[in-house]
Amino acid sequence: MPVVRSLAIDYTFDDKIYQYAYQNQYLFGPSFLVAPVESTRDLVKVYLPAGEWYDLHSGVK
Repeated sequence: MPVVRSLAIDYTFDDKIYQYAYQNQYLFGPSFLVAPVESTRDLVKVYLPAGEWYDLHSGVK
């Protein structure tokens, strides 16, 4: 399994991951979902597929 991979590899049947707003999100290793923010934007929409997710900095679920 690649270290950096598309959400489509793990969440193939989740239709939301194919939407334009989430096209730049990817998985890094088995534990991190990465949602890059462009320097010209203040906010970005992030989609969390089914599962348990935690904020990296706060630890909040």
